[in-house]
Amino acid sequence: MDPYQVLRRLQARHVTGTTGALASDEALAYVLLHLTVGVTMLIHGTNRIGHGPEQFAAVRVRDFAPTIIPEFLVHLFALTLPFLEAALGVLLIPGLLTRLSLVVVPLLMTALVFGTTLREQFMTVGIQLIYAAIFLF
Repeated sequence: MDPYQVLRRLQARHVTGTTGALASDEALAYVLLHLTVGVTMLIHGTNRIGHGPEQFAAVRVRDFAPTIIPEFLVHLFALTLPFLEAALGVLLIPGLLTRLSLVVVPLLMTALVFGTTLREQFMTVGIQLIYAAIFLF
């Protein structure tokens, strides 16, 4: 299969709208952007899983101790987050379940922005908002 056929298959999975197609440059940019986000999420998740989800959760519980979020919720979210990130990355890279990803990723980013804002880590919030904005395009 030549690279253009691969691109067309990826494009077909990612393209939305009434026309059923986008200009090839737009489609390529869209596919590559979601590929990049997918790789980023996959690496985030697998690194956290590799270092131990419990260790990641323990650090988050300590980080969120001064906030209003109950410890058990922070712990549960932090244990789940690496697996969710890795799963979303696995789906985004080949363009599988794109519609589901279009819903789940912004919701996940909203939860991350909420928590990071509570911790008053505004530089990180800015980065998270950039991720959210990029994913919506």
